[in-house]
Amino acid sequence: MAEQTGKFLTELPELTTPIEDDLMYIVDDDTSKRITLKNLKSVVGGEDVTGTASGAVATFIDGGDDKPLKECEVSIEATQSGSGTPSPSNVRPIVGRSEVNVSVSGKNLWNEDYTGISANITYKAIYVGDGTFTCSTTCPMSGQAKNVFFLSGNVSSGAASATNGVSNGLPITTQSTNGYVTIAYRNDFGLNPANYETQIEIGSNATEYVPFVAHNITTIPLGRTVYGGTLDVTRGILTDEVGDLISFTSDNASVWSGVATSTQGVTRFYTTPSYVGRTLLGSDSYKISQNYNTETDIITTSVDGRIIITPTFGQGKTLEEFKALLATYPFNIKMTLATPQTYTLTPEEASTILGYNNISADSGEISVVYVRDLNITINDLINRVTALENE
Repeated sequence: MAEQTGKFLTELPELTTPIEDDLMYIVDDDTSKRITLKNLKSVVGGEDVTGTASGAVATFIDGGDDKPLKECEVSIEATQSGSGTPSPSNVRPIVGRSEVNVSVSGKNLWNEDYTGISANITYKAIYVGDGTFTCSTTCPMSGQAKNVFFLSGNVSSGAASATNGVSNGLPITTQSTNGYVTIAYRNDFGLNPANYETQIEIGSNATEYVPFVAHNITTIPLGRTVYGGTLDVTRGILTDEVGDLISFTSDNASVWSGVATSTQGVTRFYTTPSYVGRTLLGSDSYKISQNYNTETDIITTSVDGRIIITPTFGQGKTLEEFKALLATYPFNIKMTLATPQTYTLTPEEASTILGYNNISADSGEISVVYVRDLNITINDLINRVTALENE
């Protein structure tokens, strides 16, 4: 291990030949203030230096210019259409995915597209993944009226509220809902937001504005409908952990083999133990709960693999009456496969933007290994040493 003192790191940008050993930089010979420069040989030798990021949105500030991701893995989660609490009167079907979209953008998540702006409020939902997001603008208020609004979720109303309005020096922070936030705007009171700078960014603090950078969206067809699993984008490997939904209708009512009523009068029905090896994940018609409640529909599994349902529509019914009602109240459930299925797809490439990157997938969480920009990497090391020297 070679050791250097003083201002060695400021000379790093001039190095062009490989260094044989990693270097340890010691600040003022104080061994308590030292930085081991891992992979320094790679930095100055021309090899890629990588970083990692993950989450609903993978965010990093040192991406290389148009550098393909080394690794990119995304989760695939089903969604439920509609809104509100699932129930027999509010069926919310489980929706699988036939493709995954991986998006790469810069710091500003708002594309500043004000097409169709008028005196009426226009709403535009933006998929940002789960988390906290802040909207800021240089557009001022007109008296107490505001022309830019920021809301949680994919919504089309509720903007005209003092709590949702954004103006110069007064940003708004909110949590996303189901991965979405909504920006709303209008051209009124002589103020057009299109003439000002507006930014949506990750986190709870408004930072310096940067223009929107649309880099690319990579679409990966899955070749089938997937209700849960993972996709290795760069290797082209799809792992399906769910398979098909399990459907219960009057056509397969014979799988329901028993009925039991508790001392509290709660009626539940159960299937034959033919679903061993699969774990219940969700239902498109009924609320899932670990506790029995006569006011809600409950589906659970038993240790021998039986499916147990405590349906509102089946309370006080016999087994045969319950089977007949499945013609009116059919339902699907999502269960894991005992052995996940693996499929080979075409490997796809997604590339980074120089510097600040937000990378997300519309199917769920994402994890990436990316190539760091050499200059940003070196400057980061210099800044770290400068901070130690100033302690």
